[in-house]
Amino acid sequence: MQLRTVGLFSNKALNFITFSVAIALIFIIITKTTQKSILLGTPEETTVETETTTEITYDLSTYEVKTHKGLVNLEVLNEKVFKSLGFEVMLPTLPIPTLRMTTFKEPTCATVFSEYLEVAEKALPNSEDVSDDSPKFHNDDFLMNGFAAFNETIFMPKEGEKANRPKNWDKISEMMELTKEELDEVAKLGGIQSMFSAMHMYPVLRMSGLIIGSVTPWLEVMTLQHGAQHILTLESNELEIEEEYRDRLSSMHPMEFANKWGLYAETFDFVATFGFIERSGLGRYREPMDPIGDLREIMKIKCVLKQGGLLYLGLPYGTDALQFQSQRIYGSLRLAMMFSGFEWVATFTGRSPKRVQLRSQKRQSTNLFNPIRYTFVLKKL
Repeated sequence: MQLRTVGLFSNKALNFITFSVAIALIFIIITKTTQKSILLGTPEETTVETETTTEITYDLSTYEVKTHKGLVNLEVLNEKVFKSLGFEVMLPTLPIPTLRMTTFKEPTCATVFSEYLEVAEKALPNSEDVSDDSPKFHNDDFLMNGFAAFNETIFMPKEGEKANRPKNWDKISEMMELTKEELDEVAKLGGIQSMFSAMHMYPVLRMSGLIIGSVTPWLEVMTLQHGAQHILTLESNELEIEEEYRDRLSSMHPMEFANKWGLYAETFDFVATFGFIERSGLGRYREPMDPIGDLREIMKIKCVLKQGGLLYLGLPYGTDALQFQSQRIYGSLRLAMMFSGFEWVATFTGRSPKRVQLRSQKRQSTNLFNPIRYTFVLKKL
């Protein structure tokens, strides 16, 4: 009898334990299912917290940049210069303000090249012809509402000499042996050693690049010396490239390139130009007058440069000015528009292999129309 009682008690205990475990398992399953439904619930069941960002605003009237008129605050320049050309101040960085395109939005690449072709078709029929249409009567367009200084130096080719005639393209193998100082003598531009320093610190090794505006192949040679794999040069003159280098160098007329731009969209690792863009649209070499000729070239570059690709940009730097028909001189205003859409990586000048800092007190040349040439390294955003 006693044994039967113990056996009965044991069976009841076992049943109770089994029942308790089952209840616990059911509870665990229900809990996990509820948690899962909370995490993966329908839009009606789930509350999503939206992160809001507040754009920092700046009092632009408290920031000033140097112009030929003296110090002018960014609030005035934003309204009278930048917005009239489709830009606005995003950050009041000095000495070069950081800009973005306004609500008009940046034009598509198709529009950029289409408008370029439309303007380029007005080019003078003979390369020896030079436009003498002085922009002094186009104050708003060429001189940024008067905030760029003006000096007239009409460019005329020497008698019996063709304007912008290419040379030394059949002597590239000889030029490859030249030092940067010797290349400087060949180029006859002044300041090209800053381009050498830029490519030395930010290499183009095994890269494919585009060079814009090159009568003498000193820049092509410089990029080859730094290990570039292939270079396409845009030049309006026909170039007779030395046969030995035709597998690494090629050329194309700018108009042909503009018609085929889609084949080159975001394909180049780097773009380099020196002594060309500042003259674009000034009628110096058969091209029509275009107040945004330089900005148009930059927009074209952005279309064919890979994201993160580098632009080596050689320009005369000083206080914003126009030396018609010689060149534009780039100060805080024009450079800000040229840099839009790029990260400003580094700056080089003179013979120094080291980067330099553009400080506010040094942003004006002693002689307004005798600027120093700099090479700016920009990265496409």
